[in-house]
Amino acid sequence: MADEKHEGKMESEEEEEHVEPEVTYFANNGDLRLRVFEQTPEARPKIFIVSSHAMSLACDAWNSMLNGHFKESQASPPGEQREVALPDDDPTALKILLDIAHLRFKLVPATLDFPVLLKVTVLTDKYDATRLIRPWATSWINAAQHLVVRPGYEEWLWIAWELGQRHTFNNLTNHLVRTARLEENGKCVTEKNRTLDPCGTTHQNLPPDIVESIMRVRQRVITNLLEIYYSALNQFAQKNMDGSTVCQGHKREMDKFRECDDMTYGSLLLSLQKVGLGLVRKDISTMTNSVNDLLVSLRTLSINVYHPPGIYDYSHVQCENYGLDSRLWAAVDKVEKSIPSAVLDIHHRHLKRQAEKLGYS
Repeated sequence: MADEKHEGKMESEEEEEHVEPEVTYFANNGDLRLRVFEQTPEARPKIFIVSSHAMSLACDAWNSMLNGHFKESQASPPGEQREVALPDDDPTALKILLDIAHLRFKLVPATLDFPVLLKVTVLTDKYDATRLIRPWATSWINAAQHLVVRPGYEEWLWIAWELGQRHTFNNLTNHLVRTARLEENGKCVTEKNRTLDPCGTTHQNLPPDIVESIMRVRQRVITNLLEIYYSALNQFAQKNMDGSTVCQGHKREMDKFRECDDMTYGSLLLSLQKVGLGLVRKDISTMTNSVNDLLVSLRTLSINVYHPPGIYDYSHVQCENYGLDSRLWAAVDKVEKSIPSAVLDIHHRHLKRQAEKLGYS
């Protein structure tokens, strides 16, 4: 019985090994077979019959691969058609590039959906073939542009990086600075709980150093926002130690204005506690909030104002009419308007080079 099962397994494996591939001809007299595998195990392998000459003319990387000293360039035994295996290349994306290389322009799609556009840009980056798609790049970009800041499409960063879309790259980076959160394991996570980790087990196509830069800027902005409130707390505490007050009322009413300080300090502290903060400043590196989350929380803080009975002093009227909460909100607005960019010089230089390849100004 065991032998029968073993024989059945061997027959099954032989059948899998002899699955007929799907063959596509890009040149009737093609001299090269490209063996491309689908990403799913059950998919049939694909054979692309191509012209090595057409590929060599299309981009330098293919020319080096086929005519240089690479493994792929080795000649096949006499009588056999030369074959190159490209197991990591997406067949749909590779077919688009090969159609262009073989001048089969009628078969090149006028628009691409997001997943295909992403896969195409992965290959144009791999083979430095960005110039090859110049006539179609704008229409492909326009078709998927509406997805740029939509959750789940963060790999638009890669597309923009590869296709020299500086404005899109900057906008999406700024959006992620404001919306990205921190997981307990220190990873960057989006507003829809998608972990952005180019080095993780789930392969993601993201430009180098961009996620790290986004998280550094996020941390800097959160630090600046918290500094506003903790500086205010420290000011009250320091004035109390000095025997003076933040509220600058008339000296003969010093006790009343110390009460103003006490009420304002307590109200500020309780408000901070309501939004998960408190007297002791949190370690910024462990805060999971996004910048936007923190902005919303801080803008909900309401600080009570002391109204001393029978006292009307210009300086204290300033406390009443221009309360601490409004002054703190103004400082928050200033920080928000000055959020720095997470786009690094290496990204700017690369985006400029890619834009020039595609004829963008």
